[in-house]
Amino acid sequence: MIGNTKSRNSENVICALHPAKKIGIIVFGFLDSRSTGAIGICDEAFILPSDGTGRIQESYITAGHALWNILKKVIFIYRTEC
Repeated sequence: MIGNTKSRNSENVICALHPAKKIGIIVFGFLDSRSTGAIGICDEAFILPSDGTGRIQESYITAGHALWNILKKVIFIYRTEC
């Protein structure tokens, strides 16, 4: 599961991450450095040290595209080996 928040502690994101974590889903976060509530829940996180909303959103978009490209390559390799 991927949680994305650009505010300090988005309750809706944290409320979604807890049940996912409880049932064993790996939790990844796109967070800013002030997202202390979500950082403790995530297994891994992309943490952006910025307070500017625009810069945070631009970085999340870029990182999300990079992550998706990696996942597509992994899925393609896995599918061709089966």
